[in-house]
Amino acid sequence: MERHTENQMEGMESSTSEVDSIEVGNTSFESSEEDYSEDETFMSRNGEIKWSIKAPDRQRGRLSARYVLKRTPGPTRLCVSQASDILSTFKAFLPKSIEGTIVTMTNVEGRKRFSSNWTEFTPKEFDAFIGILILGGCFTSRGENLLNLWDLKTGRAIFSATMSRLRFSQLSSAIRFHNKGSRSERRDTDELAGMREVWDTWSANLPLMYNLGHDATIDELPVPFTGRCSFKQKTLHPSARCGLKLWVLCDAKTSYCWKVDVHTRKTPEEAKENSLTKRVVLDLSEGLRGQNITANNFVTSFDLVQELLKRHITMVGAVRTDRPELPFALVRTKGRRVYSSKFAFAQNTTLVSYTTKKKKNVVLMSTFHKSADVVDRLDRKPQIILDYNETKGGVDTMNQLVSLYSCKRRTSRWVTALFYKILDISAHNAQVVWKEINPSWKAEKKTRRRQFLQELGEALISPTIKELTRLRRGFHAAAIVRAHPPPPVEQSKRKRCGICPYTTDRKSGVVCCECGVTVCKAHYDVICKKCRK
Repeated sequence: MERHTENQMEGMESSTSEVDSIEVGNTSFESSEEDYSEDETFMSRNGEIKWSIKAPDRQRGRLSARYVLKRTPGPTRLCVSQASDILSTFKAFLPKSIEGTIVTMTNVEGRKRFSSNWTEFTPKEFDAFIGILILGGCFTSRGENLLNLWDLKTGRAIFSATMSRLRFSQLSSAIRFHNKGSRSERRDTDELAGMREVWDTWSANLPLMYNLGHDATIDELPVPFTGRCSFKQKTLHPSARCGLKLWVLCDAKTSYCWKVDVHTRKTPEEAKENSLTKRVVLDLSEGLRGQNITANNFVTSFDLVQELLKRHITMVGAVRTDRPELPFALVRTKGRRVYSSKFAFAQNTTLVSYTTKKKKNVVLMSTFHKSADVVDRLDRKPQIILDYNETKGGVDTMNQLVSLYSCKRRTSRWVTALFYKILDISAHNAQVVWKEINPSWKAEKKTRRRQFLQELGEALISPTIKELTRLRRGFHAAAIVRAHPPPPVEQSKRKRCGICPYTTDRKSGVVCCECGVTVCKAHYDVICKKCRK
């Protein structure tokens, strides 16, 4: 059970709101507080909220139980019981129901598209397909042509040793995540019908594997995509000017993706709502209690923070200056000193307007802080802004880590692009969980993520390589196959030698480890493992 001190909940009493003047260079900055009466009050623009400059009386004593976390932050018991190694940790985020749906629907599409040329898609080959995607992102080869990746001279031998290029292209075009026959009926009411079953199962599994800490972050996560999609939109994110948009709630400390939702077009009922972002935040925060959420100015509003307080969730966020709940006194910058702060309080909510430069200010709203605390430093930032800056980067950090070694490949289908993002987030969450379960995991800090992805990719493709009955083309690919000898084949009775003439009828119980053919003493040689390598 995690407890928080009174100073954390009420805003750090170590600094006061009024300090003596300080000098930076040739410029003098006097007290950060403007000269106004303590009885002064401000009315909001819509005339519904009365803001006061006087902070409410601080409550002493023990914290209320509603602000104490009931669950220990970190991996859940369910997750720890399944995470015995790197592969099983990753598999915990892709349940077998998802694997079964994808394998079944891909076989249906493959038989329809390739008819007699189609080989049955198996769960083991599905792991190998994912392993190639993850290794491609690990080697930063996601943008290369398949011809170059499978080339005997310039390509990666691990790809050709796992499966042929034609088979990988076949699976990439035939992979499906739903029953195509019923899609047209469901698409009228559900724009995510092409991936609804897989998406709901995967997203519902994320909160079961991890308990959030005290600080959480809500923000947008772009999925770059330039093909046809009914709910594709333009974004201002530098990494994706056009694509799909996800709403994500992450742990601010570990960047674990706890809950995620796809932003689709508004339904006729949702079009009547005044604030779609309010509904999104309330949906993402379902199940939380005692946490503090940090959000940007696109999300934060007075109605939202009051709704979250009813769920015993506090919030810190930037606010747009055109919000109707803000008073004019905190929005105006005329006559304000640089690095000065103005505070206002109403209904367990704190507003602060901080002047960053001449005629430029930022406004933040908080239900976590209860006092007008300003830190004694050169820029005289309020404690609210410092806490906001410390916890606002949870989603951005995850996006940076995921994008660095992403497994995405060029595709014209939005469901496939979304599937690549599922793999990236699952691998990221698996790494977060694996590091917390095994803090002594031997990996260099600079290459920790790449090493994790490489070990994960090799573990996914290893069973497929061991089942190969003949060597691959190319010296390096054949060497990789030889390094993964198949498990010994248990034979119940002796069989006829596969090399001797049929009339000889020689029986033997020895099986070749390369091709699986039964051979007699005249057709096999004994060689030690050292010489075989």
